[in-house]
Amino acid sequence: MEGVHNSDSETSSRKNSVDDSVGNIDVKVFVSHVPKEMDDGELKTFFQDYARIHEAKIIRDKKTQAHRGCGFVTFVSLTEAEQTIGELDKTTCLPGSSVKMEVRFADGEDRRLGLDNPDGTLLDKLFIGCMPKSVPEEELRNEFGKFGDIEELVIMKDNEGKSRGCAFVKFKWKEASLLAIKHCNGALKLHDAEKPIEVRFAEDKKKKKQLDSVKKPQGMYGAQGGMAAATGAGATGAAMGGMSMAPG
Repeated sequence: MEGVHNSDSETSSRKNSVDDSVGNIDVKVFVSHVPKEMDDGELKTFFQDYARIHEAKIIRDKKTQAHRGCGFVTFVSLTEAEQTIGELDKTTCLPGSSVKMEVRFADGEDRRLGLDNPDGTLLDKLFIGCMPKSVPEEELRNEFGKFGDIEELVIMKDNEGKSRGCAFVKFKWKEASLLAIKHCNGALKLHDAEKPIEVRFAEDKKKKKQLDSVKKPQGMYGAQGGMAAATGAGATGAAMGGMSMAPG
């Protein structure tokens, strides 16, 4: 199966899917089953039919420079990278290949971008902490609106309607969230405050609770816990069974 290319209109629509006002976030993607005859330029040309590409590199043996049949493609937009992965991964063959390629984030890239969320973080919402309680919504909206379109902004308040010094912000694009974290976390001071604000991905409390319940030990060894009666390897196992596996 040969690679299927998008029409000009489809490509244009994909490339314009992120607002031009949102800064670029370079994202490296791994591509497998690259034909040995394909070079950097051809690999880049293929993916340019799907998104804006910064560069493409064939992975080669360090000593012999032999083509290893895979490569990296660096996208200029996280949103476009995700869309392309969703469309091409295990569904499309590169020209000259009969095997469907794997297209995924390069190792460590999801963690670098904050996209892996084993702790239950929400990837589309930011938590703003250490914020002066006197900061009005308009000022917060003006500061974070610099990074992209805001879909939702909520300042947390107590029962008397007073600010709790924290807020949640949801952007239209993930690029905006990443840029806000990069430029504001531990750096931006609001209302001439002495300390900068905290900006990070928000936590999904329901998912985090589910993950914590999975991490908890299922019980001790033996009817009485078994620790006193256990010896040798059994004692070690019993002791380990009584320890909490959840992070401190």
